[in-house]
Amino acid sequence: MMRPEREPKLETRTYQATERSPEIDEAIKIFHQATGIGFYEPLPEEKQWSNYLDLTYAQKMRFSLVFDTAAEPHSRHGADPVHTYGAFPGLINAGGKAPVPTHKISAVTVAPSYRRRGILSKQITADLAYAQQAGFPMAALTASEATIYGRFGFEPATYQTRFTLK
Repeated sequence: MMRPEREPKLETRTYQATERSPEIDEAIKIFHQATGIGFYEPLPEEKQWSNYLDLTYAQKMRFSLVFDTAAEPHSRHGADPVHTYGAFPGLINAGGKAPVPTHKISAVTVAPSYRRRGILSKQITADLAYAQQAGFPMAALTASEATIYGRFGFEPATYQTRFTLK
């Protein structure tokens, strides 16, 4: 993993997708593009953006983008975020009489050359404090690498396995 030769200057921008605006629409687009890159997925086609916008507003997603304002202008991170983080309110059936209000965390990425610098730790700690203050009794996280999040109190609830029968 290559690290930048200079110390990054990180700036976090957090948005709440509750009321539509051109500024938040643009931030949502940047968020989903960066998240797609972080998960090595193809970028959405232009005609799909309205679906991404509608879904993000419907979820009332609170999302953050972290930029390296000291990145070289010609580099990928001269304009693109080095970290994405999204969360939204929801419900989870935890086996009781009623679903439990849950702070659902998703779309967490950190660019490879920015990992192990505390970016995720700072973000998830602040977000979990936000969730607690907002009154959520539980937080849930979708993760492809679940072991990373154990230090924040998360543990696997389910596993995915694929197999083919002949």
